[in-house]
Amino acid sequence: MGAAPDAGVQIDFVGSLDNAAQVLSRLYRGEKRLVFCDSRSRVEDLAFRLRELKVETHVSHGSLGAEERRRAEQAFAETRNCVIVATSTLELGIDVGDLDRVIQIEAPATVSSFLQRLGRTGRRPGISHNLLFLTTTPETLLRAAPGAVHQLAGLPRGAEADWLDRMPGFAALPARDRKAVLAHLEAEGFLHENSGILGLGPESDRRFGGKGFLELLSVFDSPPLIRVVHGRRELGSVDEATFQLAGGEGATVLLPGGQSWRTVHVDWSKREAYVEPIDLPGRSLWLGDGVP
Repeated sequence: MGAAPDAGVQIDFVGSLDNAAQVLSRLYRGEKRLVFCDSRSRVEDLAFRLRELKVETHVSHGSLGAEERRRAEQAFAETRNCVIVATSTLELGIDVGDLDRVIQIEAPATVSSFLQRLGRTGRRPGISHNLLFLTTTPETLLRAAPGAVHQLAGLPRGAEADWLDRMPGFAALPARDRKAVLAHLEAEGFLHENSGILGLGPESDRRFGGKGFLELLSVFDSPPLIRVVHGRRELGSVDEATFQLAGGEGATVLLPGGQSWRTVHVDWSKREAYVEPIDLPGRSLWLGDGVP
């Protein structure tokens, strides 16, 4: 469950997505870099900025056309000096070759995501597990910090009593009861000790690492999507609000795959948008993104 002992985790505050692109264009040149963003819009935006900086960049997320996604992942697997920007679609399962670096923009929503992303590196002799956080706001900097250190630092054994004394619910319990609670949490795998450091165990991550009870109390409807088509090539799908906010067909520039496409026509009955390439910045929109 714990991070590898040779893992290298770094956190940097860069202040904006544009600055993050600048850092990525200059850092680890000549290496294969996997960059995670936790929204499709951010993936597209960052990929566009990297390409403007002449960085070979590929894109992978669930709203790209299946063929577009396979093409990008295959190209990335066969190239050394390049970047692929992705959502959680590349956390597991898909082989994109030997990675040199993993970079996370902001912070993942769960500890398990952090560990999965860290684990994508270090699979080749001479390459250690590594992950670099690039954060753009004070809030995401604070959110990234405990996610990065909770498996690497944790709480020294013996300090947990003082920590519990500062928590109102536990402070009211007799010392023997607090010890009994801690013993139970360790026995059940909610807490785990490694080399004298007490941290969250595998059962905590399994039970509470995701959205947890929010999935029981919230209802989200999938927003209607519009297929984006260039000739016979399906580029992906975007939220219909993309066209409404930008002024409709002819005025909308999209970024499926991190490339710019001008909307020629939207067939609302078929829910298809027909596009052509253009050299202008644009934006694709998907509702429902965001860290809980």
